[in-house]
Amino acid sequence: MKKTTLALACAAVLLASGAKKPAPPEQPVPVAVAKALKKAMPVTVSATGSVETIRTVTLTPQVDGQIQAIKIKEGQTVPSGALLMTIDPAPFLQALQRAQSALLQNQEQLKFLKIEEERYRLLLSSGAVSQEDYDTHKTNLEKMAAQISGDEAQVETAKTDLGYAQIHAPFSGQTGAFLVHEGAVVSKNSTQLLTLNQIAPVYVKLSIPEKHLGDVRKRQAAGRLKVTVTHQGETGTRHEGELTFIDNAVDQATGMIMLKATFPNKDHALWPGQFVDATLTLSTQKDAVAVPVAAVQSSQQGSFVYVVGPGQRAKMTPVVADRTVGDEVVVSKGLEGGETVVTDGQVRLREGSLVGVKASPAGR
Repeated sequence: MKKTTLALACAAVLLASGAKKPAPPEQPVPVAVAKALKKAMPVTVSATGSVETIRTVTLTPQVDGQIQAIKIKEGQTVPSGALLMTIDPAPFLQALQRAQSALLQNQEQLKFLKIEEERYRLLLSSGAVSQEDYDTHKTNLEKMAAQISGDEAQVETAKTDLGYAQIHAPFSGQTGAFLVHEGAVVSKNSTQLLTLNQIAPVYVKLSIPEKHLGDVRKRQAAGRLKVTVTHQGETGTRHEGELTFIDNAVDQATGMIMLKATFPNKDHALWPGQFVDATLTLSTQKDAVAVPVAAVQSSQQGSFVYVVGPGQRAKMTPVVADRTVGDEVVVSKGLEGGETVVTDGQVRLREGSLVGVKASPAGR
Protein backbone atom coordinates (compact mmCIF):
# COMPACT_ATOMS: atom_id res chain seq x y z
CA MET A 1 0.00 0.00 0.00
CA LYS A 2 2.87 2.33 0.83
CA LYS A 3 4.49 1.58 -2.54
CA THR A 4 1.27 2.44 -4.36
CA THR A 5 0.89 5.73 -2.53
CA LEU A 6 4.52 6.69 -3.30
CA ALA A 7 4.05 5.91 -7.00
CA LEU A 8 0.95 8.05 -7.18
CA ALA A 9 2.79 10.91 -5.49
CA CYS A 10 5.69 10.71 -7.95
CA ALA A 11 3.28 10.64 -10.88
CA ALA A 12 1.57 13.75 -9.56
CA VAL A 13 4.93 15.54 -9.29
CA LEU A 14 5.86 14.56 -12.86
CA LEU A 15 2.52 15.76 -14.22
CA ALA A 16 2.85 19.06 -12.39
CA SER A 17 6.38 19.66 -13.67
CA GLY A 18 5.32 18.98 -17.30
CA ALA A 19 2.39 21.44 -17.33
CA LYS A 20 2.75 24.62 -19.59
CA LYS A 21 3.28 28.01 -17.93
CA PRO A 22 0.76 30.78 -18.85
CA ALA A 23 2.02 33.18 -21.60
CA PRO A 24 3.11 36.66 -20.39
CA PRO A 25 0.80 39.54 -21.40
CA GLU A 26 1.69 41.34 -24.70
CA GLN A 27 3.70 44.48 -24.07
CA PRO A 28 2.68 47.54 -26.07
CA VAL A 29 5.28 49.28 -28.25
CA PRO A 30 5.76 52.86 -27.00
CA VAL A 31 5.07 55.33 -29.82
CA ALA A 32 4.38 59.00 -30.38
CA VAL A 33 1.30 59.88 -32.42
CA ALA A 34 -0.38 62.79 -34.15
CA LYS A 35 -3.65 63.43 -35.93
CA ALA A 36 -3.97 63.52 -39.71
CA LEU A 37 -5.51 66.95 -40.10
CA LYS A 38 -7.79 68.23 -42.84
CA LYS A 39 -6.96 71.86 -43.47
CA ALA A 40 -5.97 74.49 -46.04
CA MET A 41 -2.44 73.90 -47.33
CA PRO A 42 -0.42 75.99 -49.77
CA VAL A 43 0.37 74.64 -53.24
CA THR A 44 4.07 75.35 -53.61
CA VAL A 45 7.11 74.84 -55.80
CA SER A 46 10.47 74.53 -54.03
CA ALA A 47 13.92 75.24 -55.43
CA THR A 48 17.41 76.26 -54.42
CA GLY A 49 17.98 79.96 -55.06
CA SER A 50 20.78 82.47 -54.79
CA VAL A 51 20.73 86.03 -53.48
CA GLU A 52 21.67 88.76 -55.96
CA THR A 53 22.06 92.51 -55.68
CA ILE A 54 19.58 94.61 -57.60
CA ARG A 55 22.33 97.19 -58.17
CA THR A 56 26.09 96.82 -57.95
CA VAL A 57 28.86 99.09 -59.17
CA THR A 58 32.64 99.11 -59.08
CA LEU A 59 33.56 102.75 -58.65
CA THR A 60 36.34 104.34 -60.73
CA PRO A 61 37.54 107.97 -60.60
CA GLN A 62 36.41 110.42 -63.27
CA VAL A 63 39.62 112.47 -62.99
CA ASP A 64 43.33 111.65 -62.63
CA GLY A 65 44.87 112.38 -59.25
CA GLN A 66 46.00 111.13 -55.85
CA ILE A 67 43.70 109.69 -53.17
CA GLN A 68 43.76 112.25 -50.37
CA ALA A 69 41.38 110.64 -47.86
CA ILE A 70 39.05 107.66 -47.43
CA LYS A 71 35.98 108.71 -45.46
CA ILE A 72 34.43 105.31 -44.71
CA LYS A 73 35.32 101.88 -43.38
CA GLU A 74 35.42 98.68 -45.37
CA GLY A 75 32.06 96.89 -45.28
CA GLN A 76 30.20 99.96 -44.08
CA THR A 77 26.55 100.59 -44.93
CA VAL A 78 26.30 103.99 -46.59
CA PRO A 79 23.33 106.11 -47.72
CA SER A 80 22.96 107.44 -51.23
CA GLY A 81 25.21 110.45 -51.76
CA ALA A 82 27.59 109.61 -48.90
CA LEU A 83 31.17 110.88 -49.35
CA LEU A 84 33.39 107.83 -49.82
CA MET A 85 36.80 109.14 -50.92
CA THR A 86 38.47 112.40 -51.91
CA ILE A 87 41.13 113.05 -54.53
CA ASP A 88 43.61 115.89 -53.88
CA PRO A 89 41.61 118.94 -55.09
CA ALA A 90 44.57 121.36 -55.42
CA PRO A 91 45.16 120.86 -59.19
CA PHE A 92 41.45 121.27 -59.91
CA LEU A 93 41.18 124.41 -57.76
CA GLN A 94 44.11 125.91 -59.66
CA ALA A 95 42.53 125.00 -63.01
CA LEU A 96 39.25 126.59 -61.91
CA GLN A 97 41.00 129.79 -60.78
CA ARG A 98 42.84 130.05 -64.11
CA ALA A 99 39.62 129.54 -66.06
CA GLN A 100 37.75 132.11 -63.97
CA SER A 101 40.59 134.63 -64.34
CA ALA A 102 40.67 134.22 -68.11
CA LEU A 103 36.89 134.61 -68.23
CA LEU A 104 36.95 137.84 -66.19
CA GLN A 105 39.76 139.28 -68.32
CA ASN A 106 37.96 138.55 -71.56
CA GLN A 107 34.66 139.86 -70.19
CA GLU A 108 36.37 143.22 -69.54
CA GLN A 109 37.84 143.13 -73.04
CA LEU A 110 34.37 142.39 -74.41
CA LYS A 111 32.99 145.51 -72.76
CA PHE A 112 35.68 147.63 -74.43
CA LEU A 113 35.09 146.00 -77.83
CA LYS A 114 31.35 146.63 -77.56
CA ILE A 115 32.02 150.33 -76.98
CA GLU A 116 34.44 150.42 -79.93
CA GLU A 117 31.98 148.61 -82.21
CA GLU A 118 29.26 151.09 -81.30
CA ARG A 119 31.59 154.06 -81.90
CA TYR A 120 32.73 152.78 -85.29
CA ARG A 121 29.14 152.06 -86.30
CA LEU A 122 28.27 155.72 -85.67
CA LEU A 123 31.39 156.88 -87.49
CA LEU A 124 30.50 154.65 -90.44
CA SER A 125 27.03 156.17 -90.65
CA SER A 126 28.60 159.67 -90.87
CA GLY A 127 31.21 158.57 -93.40
CA ALA A 128 34.14 159.19 -91.05
CA VAL A 129 35.47 155.60 -91.33
CA SER A 130 35.41 153.00 -94.04
CA GLN A 131 33.27 149.88 -94.07
CA GLU A 132 36.44 147.84 -93.76
CA ASP A 133 37.44 149.56 -90.52
CA TYR A 134 33.99 148.94 -89.04
CA ASP A 135 33.97 145.30 -90.16
CA THR A 136 37.32 144.76 -88.43
CA HIS A 137 36.00 146.02 -85.09
CA LYS A 138 32.76 144.05 -85.48
CA THR A 139 34.74 140.87 -86.21
CA ASN A 140 36.91 141.44 -83.11
CA LEU A 141 33.75 141.78 -81.01
CA GLU A 142 32.28 138.54 -82.37
CA LYS A 143 35.55 136.68 -81.81
CA MET A 144 35.69 137.85 -78.22
CA ALA A 145 32.08 136.83 -77.61
CA ALA A 146 32.93 133.37 -78.93
CA GLN A 147 36.05 133.32 -76.77
CA ILE A 148 33.96 134.09 -73.70
CA SER A 149 31.62 131.21 -74.50
CA GLY A 150 34.67 128.95 -74.55
CA ASP A 151 35.93 130.50 -71.30
CA GLU A 152 32.56 129.83 -69.64
CA ALA A 153 32.75 126.21 -70.78
CA GLN A 154 36.26 125.95 -69.33
CA VAL A 155 34.99 127.27 -66.00
CA GLU A 156 32.16 124.69 -65.95
CA THR A 157 34.58 121.91 -66.87
CA ALA A 158 36.94 122.98 -64.07
CA LYS A 159 34.01 123.04 -61.59
CA THR A 160 32.95 119.57 -62.74
CA ASP A 161 36.47 118.19 -62.34
CA LEU A 162 36.67 119.73 -58.88
CA GLY A 163 33.39 118.02 -58.01
CA TYR A 164 34.77 114.73 -59.31
CA ALA A 165 37.55 115.02 -56.72
CA GLN A 166 34.88 113.94 -54.23
CA ILE A 167 33.61 110.39 -54.81
CA HIS A 168 30.06 109.82 -53.57
CA ALA A 169 27.87 106.72 -53.27
CA PRO A 170 25.48 106.61 -56.25
CA PHE A 171 22.94 104.65 -54.15
CA SER A 172 22.49 103.23 -50.66
CA GLY A 173 24.41 100.02 -50.11
CA GLN A 174 27.23 98.05 -48.54
CA THR A 175 30.83 98.84 -49.40
CA GLY A 176 33.30 96.08 -50.15
CA ALA A 177 37.05 95.88 -49.58
CA PHE A 178 39.12 98.90 -50.60
CA LEU A 179 40.98 98.39 -53.86
CA VAL A 180 43.17 101.48 -53.29
CA HIS A 181 44.45 103.28 -50.22
CA GLU A 182 45.26 106.85 -49.25
CA GLY A 183 48.14 108.22 -51.27
CA ALA A 184 47.53 106.01 -54.30
CA VAL A 185 47.70 107.68 -57.70
CA VAL A 186 44.56 106.85 -59.70
CA SER A 187 43.68 107.16 -63.37
CA LYS A 188 40.47 108.48 -64.88
CA ASN A 189 37.90 105.76 -65.72
CA SER A 190 40.54 103.08 -65.09
CA THR A 191 41.57 102.53 -61.48
CA GLN A 192 39.04 100.51 -59.46
CA LEU A 193 38.37 102.03 -56.04
CA LEU A 194 35.76 99.78 -54.37
CA THR A 195 32.56 97.85 -55.11
CA LEU A 196 29.22 99.01 -53.75
CA ASN A 197 26.31 96.54 -53.49
CA GLN A 198 22.71 97.42 -52.83
CA ILE A 199 21.61 95.21 -49.93
CA ALA A 200 18.00 96.34 -49.47
CA PRO A 201 16.08 95.31 -51.44
CA VAL A 202 17.67 92.24 -53.06
CA TYR A 203 16.76 89.62 -55.64
CA VAL A 204 16.58 85.88 -55.08
CA LYS A 205 17.09 84.03 -58.36
CA LEU A 206 15.71 80.51 -58.70
CA SER A 207 14.93 78.05 -61.48
CA ILE A 208 11.92 75.74 -61.59
CA PRO A 209 10.85 73.00 -64.06
CA GLU A 210 9.09 74.33 -67.15
CA LYS A 211 5.99 72.23 -66.34
CA HIS A 212 5.13 74.85 -63.69
CA LEU A 213 5.47 77.83 -66.07
CA GLY A 214 1.82 77.87 -67.11
CA ASP A 215 0.59 77.88 -63.51
CA VAL A 216 3.09 80.54 -62.49
CA ARG A 217 2.10 82.89 -65.30
CA LYS A 218 -1.60 82.31 -64.67
CA ARG A 219 -1.31 82.92 -60.94
CA GLN A 220 0.91 85.98 -61.38
CA ALA A 221 -1.58 87.52 -63.80
CA ALA A 222 -4.27 87.08 -61.14
CA GLY A 223 -2.29 88.69 -58.33
CA ARG A 224 0.81 88.75 -56.17
CA LEU A 225 2.80 85.51 -55.85
CA LYS A 226 4.57 85.04 -52.52
CA VAL A 227 8.07 83.59 -52.29
CA THR A 228 9.63 82.62 -48.98
CA VAL A 229 13.25 81.66 -48.33
CA THR A 230 15.46 80.36 -45.55
CA HIS A 231 19.21 80.06 -45.54
CA GLN A 232 21.62 77.69 -43.86
CA GLY A 233 21.97 78.35 -40.18
CA GLU A 234 18.46 79.73 -39.70
CA THR A 235 15.85 77.87 -37.70
CA GLY A 236 12.20 78.74 -38.11
CA THR A 237 12.86 82.06 -39.84
CA ARG A 238 11.32 82.56 -43.27
CA HIS A 239 11.88 85.73 -45.28
CA GLU A 240 9.00 86.80 -47.47
CA GLY A 241 9.23 88.39 -50.90
CA GLU A 242 7.30 88.68 -54.15
CA LEU A 243 7.84 87.17 -57.59
CA THR A 244 8.79 90.06 -59.90
CA PHE A 245 10.45 88.49 -62.94
CA ILE A 246 9.94 85.51 -65.26
CA ASP A 247 12.64 84.93 -67.87
CA ASN A 248 11.60 85.20 -71.51
CA ALA A 249 12.80 81.72 -72.48
CA VAL A 250 13.12 78.21 -71.06
CA ASP A 251 16.66 76.85 -70.87
CA GLN A 252 16.50 74.08 -73.46
CA ALA A 253 19.53 72.32 -71.98
CA THR A 254 17.93 71.91 -68.56
CA GLY A 255 14.20 72.38 -69.14
CA MET A 256 14.15 75.01 -66.39
CA ILE A 257 12.76 78.55 -66.34
CA MET A 258 14.53 81.26 -64.35
CA LEU A 259 12.57 83.47 -61.95
CA LYS A 260 13.46 86.36 -59.68
CA ALA A 261 11.76 87.44 -56.46
CA THR A 262 12.30 90.77 -54.73
CA PHE A 263 12.82 90.88 -50.94
CA PRO A 264 12.79 94.10 -48.85
CA ASN A 265 15.67 92.70 -46.74
CA LYS A 266 15.51 95.60 -44.31
CA ASP A 267 17.34 93.53 -41.68
CA HIS A 268 20.11 92.58 -44.18
CA ALA A 269 19.58 88.90 -43.34
CA LEU A 270 19.99 87.93 -47.01
CA TRP A 271 23.48 88.46 -48.42
CA PRO A 272 24.55 88.61 -52.07
CA GLY A 273 25.96 85.30 -53.27
CA GLN A 274 24.23 83.31 -50.53
CA PHE A 275 22.34 80.11 -51.38
CA VAL A 276 18.81 79.78 -49.97
CA ASP A 277 15.92 77.32 -49.95
CA ALA A 278 13.10 79.06 -51.82
CA THR A 279 9.40 78.23 -51.86
CA LEU A 280 7.03 79.76 -54.40
CA THR A 281 3.37 79.67 -53.30
CA LEU A 282 0.98 79.27 -56.25
CA SER A 283 -2.36 78.81 -54.46
CA THR A 284 -4.06 77.27 -51.43
CA GLN A 285 -5.62 73.79 -51.42
CA LYS A 286 -8.68 73.56 -49.20
CA ASP A 287 -9.36 70.44 -47.09
CA ALA A 288 -5.97 68.89 -47.77
CA VAL A 289 -4.97 65.98 -45.52
CA ALA A 290 -1.66 66.71 -43.78
CA VAL A 291 0.50 64.63 -41.46
CA PRO A 292 3.89 65.31 -39.87
CA VAL A 293 6.88 64.47 -42.04
CA ALA A 294 8.01 61.94 -39.41
CA ALA A 295 4.84 59.90 -39.92
CA VAL A 296 5.57 58.95 -43.53
CA GLN A 297 7.76 55.88 -43.96
CA SER A 298 9.19 54.26 -47.10
CA SER A 299 9.33 50.66 -48.25
CA GLN A 300 9.90 48.79 -51.50
CA GLN A 301 6.17 49.04 -52.13
CA GLY A 302 6.12 52.83 -51.61
CA SER A 303 5.20 55.25 -48.86
CA PHE A 304 3.07 54.24 -45.87
CA VAL A 305 2.03 55.32 -42.40
CA TYR A 306 1.11 53.35 -39.30
CA VAL A 307 -2.46 54.16 -38.28
CA VAL A 308 -3.51 53.37 -34.72
CA GLY A 309 -6.77 51.49 -35.07
CA PRO A 310 -9.27 49.71 -32.79
CA GLY A 311 -7.75 48.05 -29.79
CA GLN A 312 -4.66 50.25 -30.06
CA ARG A 313 -3.36 48.08 -32.90
CA ALA A 314 -1.01 49.45 -35.59
CA LYS A 315 -2.14 49.12 -39.18
CA MET A 316 0.32 49.67 -42.05
CA THR A 317 -1.53 52.01 -44.46
CA PRO A 318 -0.15 52.81 -47.94
CA VAL A 319 -0.30 56.52 -48.82
CA VAL A 320 0.56 58.79 -51.73
CA ALA A 321 2.60 61.80 -50.58
CA ASP A 322 1.79 64.76 -52.83
CA ARG A 323 4.24 67.35 -51.47
CA THR A 324 6.09 68.53 -48.38
CA VAL A 325 5.20 71.90 -46.88
CA GLY A 326 7.49 72.84 -44.01
CA ASP A 327 7.34 70.00 -41.47
CA GLU A 328 4.17 68.47 -42.92
CA VAL A 329 3.39 66.15 -45.83
CA VAL A 330 0.22 66.57 -47.87
CA VAL A 331 -1.27 63.11 -48.48
CA SER A 332 -3.33 62.84 -51.66
CA LYS A 333 -4.40 59.20 -51.18
CA GLY A 334 -4.64 56.73 -48.32
CA LEU A 335 -5.96 58.93 -45.51
CA GLU A 336 -9.26 60.76 -45.05
CA GLY A 337 -8.28 63.00 -42.17
CA GLY A 338 -8.85 62.43 -38.46
CA GLU A 339 -6.77 59.22 -38.26
CA THR A 340 -4.18 58.82 -35.55
CA VAL A 341 -0.77 58.17 -37.12
CA VAL A 342 2.49 57.09 -35.52
CA THR A 343 5.27 59.71 -35.69
CA ASP A 344 7.96 57.96 -33.62
CA GLY A 345 8.72 54.37 -32.73
CA GLN A 346 7.87 52.82 -36.14
CA VAL A 347 11.09 50.79 -36.21
CA ARG A 348 9.66 48.36 -33.61
CA LEU A 349 6.19 48.10 -35.17
CA ARG A 350 4.71 45.35 -37.30
CA GLU A 351 1.24 44.95 -38.74
CA GLY A 352 -1.13 44.50 -35.81
CA SER A 353 1.37 45.48 -33.10
CA LEU A 354 -0.11 46.71 -29.84
CA VAL A 355 0.93 50.31 -29.24
CA GLY A 356 1.16 52.51 -26.22
CA VAL A 357 0.99 56.24 -26.76
CA LYS A 358 3.83 58.02 -24.98
CA ALA A 359 3.44 61.56 -26.29
CA SER A 360 1.70 63.75 -28.84
CA PRO A 361 3.09 66.94 -30.43
CA ALA A 362 1.40 70.13 -29.32
CA GLY A 363 -1.55 71.14 -31.44
CA ARG A 364 -2.05 67.74 -33.06
